[in-house]
Amino acid sequence: MGLPNTAIVVHAIGQELAQRGRLDAAVAHYRQAIAGLPSKHPLIPSVMTALGQILAAQGEHRDAIVHFRAGLRGKAGAVSKSHPFTAFTLMDLGASHLAAEEHAEALDAYRRAMPVLDRRLGALNPRTISGHLALGRLLALSGEVAEAKLHIDKVLETEMFGLGNAAQIGMAYATLGQIVYQQGHLDQAIGHFQQALTELEDLDDSDPDILSVLHDLGRAYHRKGESERALEIFERCLDGYRGSVGSEHTGTATILNAMGQVLYAMGDYQGALDRYHQALEIRQRVLGARHPQTITSRFNCGTAMRKLGDPFGGEEMESAVEALEEILGHDHPHVKATRSWLR
Repeated sequence: MGLPNTAIVVHAIGQELAQRGRLDAAVAHYRQAIAGLPSKHPLIPSVMTALGQILAAQGEHRDAIVHFRAGLRGKAGAVSKSHPFTAFTLMDLGASHLAAEEHAEALDAYRRAMPVLDRRLGALNPRTISGHLALGRLLALSGEVAEAKLHIDKVLETEMFGLGNAAQIGMAYATLGQIVYQQGHLDQAIGHFQQALTELEDLDDSDPDILSVLHDLGRAYHRKGESERALEIFERCLDGYRGSVGSEHTGTATILNAMGQVLYAMGDYQGALDRYHQALEIRQRVLGARHPQTITSRFNCGTAMRKLGDPFGGEEMESAVEALEEILGHDHPHVKATRSWLR
């Protein structure tokens, strides 16, 4: 295994195993390749990157980040920072940071990659389109809506050339909906979300992208005051979650909680309490009693109980706020927003 040529063969076998879905075996072969090559061998960056991609596919994003960074360090000595392969690895690194909920690190990686993709591949290349969509979605999530719209507009511009697949165009419209939603333009947001669903019509309601759009569309209808329509959308979304990930999932709890908020706004406090309590039970089992989402569900239950005249409702609200402060701190925005309900 000491000869570089042998390691190259093992690397090729690892690639074939990965393509066949035999990820554990592929990881073993890639680790063999690393062990069999000199540390400065030009193949090392490619092997590190390939191993990172498999680890990311397995959900091992922390380990994937280590390998992507090692791959980038190796490429710095072998190819230019402006080489497309470098940009591809930066996009992989950003995706793993995003999966690890490290948004600042993900933004940095995406922003470093995009100028290379634009310059070396061109605006109409599928990789460039995917990059603009990924960066635009992350910027919208981070509240940087002006910059997000620039990237989403680049994706939508490709539609006139017949480029960009339906999933990309659909999620671009969904992201545009999120942007204008944050700006308070609810009718525009609803229109964009509905256009996204049209573009994604070949997917069923269990698809994660469809579920994301349905959730955002329901929120927009709720904020606009169209409660019945919001409930219809959330019911469809709930069925999708139950059909895809089952009842014991945080996504299912999120939709139940959203339905509770709509029912609360409609004055149906018993209906709201029922949904809040279902969400609470799921979060307790899946996330644990000390998770902020679980504690927030306790608080929501307390708000409905208080409206129903249950004296324990106010006590539960107070207790939940104290628990949130202990975990998040007194000055956390969520704590402040929650405490304002005690007045």
